[in-house]
Amino acid sequence: MAGGASLPVQAAIRTTLLATAAVTGLLRSATSIYDEAPQGSVMPFITLDDMTEVAWNTMGLYGSNVTAMIHIWSDQGRGFAEADGIAQQVAQALRSPSGSTITPTGYTCHAVMYESTTRILEDMGDGRTVKHVAVLMRAYTTES
Repeated sequence: MAGGASLPVQAAIRTTLLATAAVTGLLRSATSIYDEAPQGSVMPFITLDDMTEVAWNTMGLYGSNVTAMIHIWSDQGRGFAEADGIAQQVAQALRSPSGSTITPTGYTCHAVMYESTTRILEDMGDGRTVKHVAVLMRAYTTES
């Protein structure tokens, strides 16, 4: 079933990050990794969204090239140190040029690659400024 890997990849990324102490130890709580953060969530936390999927069919296999934007949110201090530190641990936990660090249900993941990091200073409109670091990862999958 081509075209359905995004949600399994997202779930597998969350599972991997929740199992990685180097990531969860830097968050407000060990479960602060969300699809959409609940209102009132205390920073730092991670949200997983902005998934894209492109066909990656090869040699008779149906596959997907899935990009996942992983957002790190922090209100700590004046700089990006906290958010950048979490972003580095996220990329380290997920990247694997050969083999895979994630196991999406119904798919085989062949590699997870780090693509980029974007740093954004978010004005919350109430006098607060939030540091937002977005990490783009790419997963190559085929149907199991």
